[in-house]
Parts: sequence; structure tokens; C-alpha cells
Amino acid sequence: MEPLVVETSLEIGDWQALQYYLTRRAMGPPRTVKRVVGFLGAVAFAVALLFGSEVIFGRDVLPGMAIGVIVGVAFLSVQLSRRTKQLRPTPDSRLFYPTRLQFDATGIRSSRAGFASFSDWGSVQAVDEASLHVFIAIDRAIAYVIPKRSITSVTPEEFVNRLRAFREGFVAAAVPTAGASNAASTVAAVPEPVASINTEPLPAWMTVKVLAPVEQPPLWQSLRSNLISGLRVLGARNVSASRFVSTFDQVLALLIVTVALALLLDWQRAPAGAVLTKDGFYSWSMWLGMGVVTCAALARIQSTVADTRKVLVIALSVMPALLTGLWLLGKIPVLESLPDAFSILMIAILLYVGLVVVRVSQGFVSMGSLVVVLIASLVLARADQYIYLDTHMWQAGDESPEEESYSDWDATESQLFNEPERITEAVDALASETPGTSDVYYVGFAGDGSQGVFRREALFGEKTFAARMGTGPRSLELINDENDRIAHPLGSLSGLRYALSLLGSRMNPSEDILVLFLTSHGSQSSGISVQNGGFPLSDIEPEPLRRALDASRIQWRIVIVSACYAGIFVEPLKDDHTLVITAADAEHTSFGCADDRDLTYFGEAFLRDALPKATSLEQAFKTARAAIRAREKEEKLTPSNPQMYLGKAMREKLASLGTLPLAPPQAHN
Repeated sequence: MEPLVVETSLEIGDWQALQYYLTRRAMGPPRTVKRVVGFLGAVAFAVALLFGSEVIFGRDVLPGMAIGVIVGVAFLSVQLSRRTKQLRPTPDSRLFYPTRLQFDATGIRSSRAGFASFSDWGSVQAVDEASLHVFIAIDRAIAYVIPKRSITSVTPEEFVNRLRAFREGFVAAAVPTAGASNAASTVAAVPEPVASINTEPLPAWMTVKVLAPVEQPPLWQSLRSNLISGLRVLGARNVSASRFVSTFDQVLALLIVTVALALLLDWQRAPAGAVLTKDGFYSWSMWLGMGVVTCAALARIQSTVADTRKVLVIALSVMPALLTGLWLLGKIPVLESLPDAFSILMIAILLYVGLVVVRVSQGFVSMGSLVVVLIASLVLARADQYIYLDTHMWQAGDESPEEESYSDWDATESQLFNEPERITEAVDALASETPGTSDVYYVGFAGDGSQGVFRREALFGEKTFAARMGTGPRSLELINDENDRIAHPLGSLSGLRYALSLLGSRMNPSEDILVLFLTSHGSQSSGISVQNGGFPLSDIEPEPLRRALDASRIQWRIVIVSACYAGIFVEPLKDDHTLVITAADAEHTSFGCADDRDLTYFGEAFLRDALPKATSLEQAFKTARAAIRAREKEEKLTPSNPQMYLGKAMREKLASLGTLPLAPPQAHN
């Protein structure tokens, strides 16, 4: 078998890989106890990080997490550096001099400036391969490290196979045969040591023929091999990076498998009647983009010539099993009732798996990689508390059914023409304003007539405010209901504007209080959805609503909006004399608007559960918001983030009523 020759120059990353390799050999193969202890250590770190930040800074805040990262990195840095601090070579060390290695049937000849050595194959304990290096172990403290970037005459796989064949042939030849002595066999096998550096050109017999590229297996076979290897990595098994096929086709195939599995698992989680939305795919693209950047950062930190695609393939190979495992954990009843425990477990798992992926792909874990994995684990586990990156692709449907077609336009026009008269009659029937007293008036508005839940919520709001603020004889309803257009005036922008103008004349605008409760579907672009079969109705946007309130001259306003994206009404409506409460912020949906429900999630939490028992509107809002957050977390829904704005003058006004005295002012988000 022809000799092999490698000429190389080592870098600091090669030395780090060698130290990691020797440490693993000294410690022996990982055992179950060590794995359990390591994982429990990750859990303990996550617990300290989350609860430490809560104690110091309050719950789920970035400063506490940042300090946790700094403290954790500092601690782990000390632990890692203690082992290598005194061993780290200087940049001018001989270790980094250009080196020539020759491998043949007798052994290994190494030569560099001022130094030469020889090791026969009988002294070699193992020939091992990592993603970027080949290691030749002499014992547990000494080994050769050969960067794969220096292996140019043959493929790395062929290089390793040739070295192992040299060693096996030498060992076989060294075994004494019948009639031969051990001494004779040993002497015959060991050549004279090299005394000086050979600087002459290589002779022809030492040149090595370049082999043809290894043909890649079929796509599905490689995909199957990658997924099985990823499962072994997740199980903390010893897996060589060479087992993974890191082609572009595999990157694409693994991406498809990951997204398809996420889609299936999310469909299993989604409530009945959920629809496929594009928002989840946008969020997934953001996460995948950040994943690619993270893999590139890990590869670049480990080595200037590291293979980013190899890191990405190993990470993607792990993802299907990891997603399935996290999904199953989320089904455990204990974890469902303890969201903090699930977050801690998730951070620990991500940290553990991330470090394992780096170790398998690169051969060792540097300090920089540890920092990147730690930050990435925290971002994946907690980012949804701060930014909107919802990966749920199946969402509860809140789209309005197609409008019913009506052919009797004469009847429609006649009813719309009579609406001002019906509103006038309803306002005239309200109790008169009491001079010198701050009377409270209630206007309920159910915008979408295709679902009865909005009518029921507006009427329930009327009862609740009647009981708590005495609005009973001063309540007006504008309701869209495709099954009943007679019981109440219809809900429309023009009808609401007209009703507010009449109330402004009937009330004492500078003394009395208006409670306006709007419930319907909502959107970021058009505000409150208003539809009632084939009637030509316009949606209610924030600015037109503000103008209608201003035109009515009603000074004291409590506006409650129960709809998706209701937060868009806060900024246009807020002033010193106004209280605004919304079921969601400007970027998220609210939940519970199914036709078979009595109230939405917000209606149940605020109107039914919180307001009847609260001592203040502020307390009712805080109680309802906490209940909604807990329910959405339990059902794994994107947080709706209910909002509240309370003007200073309105706070003092409500406190003077004595019915619902408000607590001291406090900002809410």
C-alpha cells in the first residue's frame, strides 16, 4: 500500500480540538449517570436564571435575563479555562510550525523545524475522525491532530481508512507465527528512527493518486440516515459527523420535513374549526433564518474553515425528534398547569441539545459557541414574551361568513330609512338626566350580525353595568342580528353617530358618563367589523369613532372594545377624560367569538367574572387580563395582550362616584 504524505500548519482551533479529544479519551465514553447529571445541571441553571431574574427585576424581563447570561457565561468560562489556561500555547510555539507527516506500513514520521519523530503503528491506540480533524491517539495524553483541510491528495474518508489499514496490517504482522520469536517479529517491524528533517522533494514512489469523488447515496436514503443519526444525537449517543450527508439537497429535504411535522403537530393542537393562516409561515421563516445565522456563527466561532452546512444539517436532523419531544412534554398535565416549569425544561433541553450538536459537528465546544447556544436557547424559549413571532399556523377562525344575498332591496332600503326614527324612540325612552348627579349611560354595539355571540355579549354588558354603575334605565342597544332585526335598532356607523348626538343632547355632557361597549370581529386595517346580511354597512374605524364622540360633546367617556386588534383604538381615543379598555393590543387577535358561545374570552373574564366582584374598573381589568393570559397559555394560544388607558381626570371622576372607586393610577400594557 502506497504511503500517504500530509503537509500542514496547525491553528489555535486545532489545538482546542485536540484538547477536547484528549479530555474525552481521559474521561472515557459518556455514561448514563454523567448524562443525567449534565442535564440536571442545565435544568438547575435555567431555574436560577428565570427565578433569579424574577426576584431581582420582576417577572420575564430582559435585564434579568441578560444578567443571567453574563453570570452563567462567566461561571462556565472559569470552569472551561481552568483546564486549558496553563496548557494553551503561544502564537509562536513550535506547535504551529509547518509540519510534514508521512504515513506508511511501518509507522508515522513527523518533521518540522528543529524536530523529527517516529511512531510505529504498534504504539497507536486508535485512529478517530471528527468533522474537521483526524486524530491518531498514542495514549490518553498524546495524540496527533491532522486538520482535514490539509488532506488534499485523497478524500478524508479514504485517508482514515488507509491509516486504519496501515495499523491493522502492522499489528497483524507483529503477531508471532509458529516457530518465530516475539523479538524477531518486533525487530523486523520497527525501522530506524528519523534523525533529521527531509527537505528534498518527494520521490515518485511517495506520490499518492487522487481518488474519484465518492458517489452520494440516493436522496431518501441519505435523508433516512440523517434523521436516524439526529435521533441518536438527541439521545446523547456517540455519533461521528461523517455519518451525516451535508449536501444542499439534504438541507432542503430536512427543512421540508421539519416544517411539515410542525404543521401536523400544530394542527393537532389547534381548536375545532381552525383555519390555516399565512402568519405562522412568516414566523417560521424568521426562526429558520435566525437558525441559519446561528449555525453560521457557531461554525465561524469554532474555526475559520468550519463547514456551516454540516452544522445546519446536524441541527435540522435533530429538529423532528426535538419538536415531537417538546410537543409530547406539552401534553403532560402537570406541565400544562405549570407554564414556568415547562419554560425551564425547554431552556434546559435546548441548551443541552445545542451543545451536543456543536460537539458532534465540530469535535469540541469553544467558549464562543457556548455563549451563542445559551443566548439562542433563551431566545427560542422566551422571545414570544417580547416580540410577535407566532409559529402557530392553524388559528381559530374569526373570519365572517360570506354575506347573505338579499333580493328584496326595497325592504332593506325601507328598514334603513326607518332606523333614525327607531333610534330616536329608543333614546326618548331612556330615563331623564338628574341635575347635580353624575348619571351613567350605557350604549351597547354588536357589530357582526352573522354570529349571535356579539349580541349576547352586548346585552350581558348592559346587565353587568346596570348592576355595578346603575345604567339600567339609561341603556341603549344597537345590535346587528341576521335572525332578528326588529328587537333593537341596527348597528351602523351612521346609527351610532346619530345615537351619540341624541345622547349628548339628553345627557349633561360635562357631568354625566357614557359607557360605550363595542363587540365584533376586528382588523388592523378597518377596525370594528359591521355587517348584517346584505345591508350596505361600513366598518367603524378609530378616527371616525373619535369624531362621532367629539361631535356629541360628551366629555366623560368609558370605551370598551371587545374585538381582535382592538388596541388600534387606544391612541386615537385616549385623553384626560377617557377610559379605554380593549380585548387585545393592536397586533394580536382575541379569542372566543364562536357562534355557539355566550361570551368571548374577554367578555367572560371582564364582564362575567371580574367586574361583578371588583372594587374598581382598574382592578377588574387587571383580574381579567391575568385570567386571559392564563387561559391562552393553557390552550397554547398567542397572547392577545388586553390594553387599558385611564386619563387622570377620568380616574378622579370615577372615584367620586363611590360605586367603583379606582385604585391609584398605574400604567398598563
